[in-house]
Amino acid sequence: MARKTIEQRLAQLEAQRSALRARLTKQERSNDTR
Repeated sequence: MARKTIEQRLAQLEAQRSALRARLTKQERSNDTR
């Protein structure tokens, strides 16, 4: 159980990181176009 929860937490953290990265890249692109 503990292992599964840890794996799930890691997966969630990775998903959040990817989402944040996508947001940052989008912001940078919009700034460049401006």
